[in-house]
Amino acid sequence: MCLCFNNVVFLIIFAIKMVESTNGTNRIVGGSKCNIKDYPFMVSLRYTKSLKHCCGGSLISEKWILSAAHCMKNVLNTPWLLTAVFGEQRIDVTTNGQLIPAREIFNHPEYDKKNSRNDISLVLLKSEGSILLLEFLIHSIYRAHYLCQKI
Repeated sequence: MCLCFNNVVFLIIFAIKMVESTNGTNRIVGGSKCNIKDYPFMVSLRYTKSLKHCCGGSLISEKWILSAAHCMKNVLNTPWLLTAVFGEQRIDVTTNGQLIPAREIFNHPEYDKKNSRNDISLVLLKSEGSILLLEFLIHSIYRAHYLCQKI
């Protein structure tokens, strides 16, 4: 079980690290278009006032998001300036998504911005999503079972 969990965490961290900017839009290297309903645990982290996308993340429990430490430099000590947006297909839209503000942000204690070591951050949300939580749990159990069968 531990091996499977480590693989899932590795895949999440790998996806976060592979985000790059291309022609002014954020894209995942080697990625393809998908429906957000297939990945309800994916989150757009945005600045609270402007709702401008600043980073992606993955919901890892009902109140915790895994993201990258380098994304938190402007909000680390002011978590109320960060809001998680769930259920949106695009990072420039906020019409259908669920918005939940951050309560606290924790960067890895040994994060080194010079060489990007330990580039991991945890975002604690003020509240949990309602329907989102159920979708997340069902999807996570299915995905974990599928990944473990592949190993």
